[in-house]
Amino acid sequence: MSIIKRGGTIKEVKNLGWLTSNWHQVSDFSAIRGSGAHPNAYLVAHLRDGGSYETNWASFSHMLSWLQRPIFVGLLITVFSQDGKRHSAVIGDAGYTIWMKAPQTVWK
Repeated sequence: MSIIKRGGTIKEVKNLGWLTSNWHQVSDFSAIRGSGAHPNAYLVAHLRDGGSYETNWASFSHMLSWLQRPIFVGLLITVFSQDGKRHSAVIGDAGYTIWMKAPQTVWK
């Protein structure tokens, strides 16, 4: 399930289509990465109006791959791991590419 949070209200949206259609509203991303046998992720797109788009991902690596769309290149993503580590990278930059190629090495 994907949701939009704005001003104390929560609205359910069908899927990632909302995010790709409304990409111009996104200022940056944050994500919480699962751990161990659960390599999932929870993605939050922070919107310019103070709201957020939020959705679950079954795979952290698929989420990173999906975010490589040209509409998101140049935006910052900050990822928080379950053990409290925090990593930031700009989508499309070298640091992000390292995440794409070997995310397990970044998250030891």
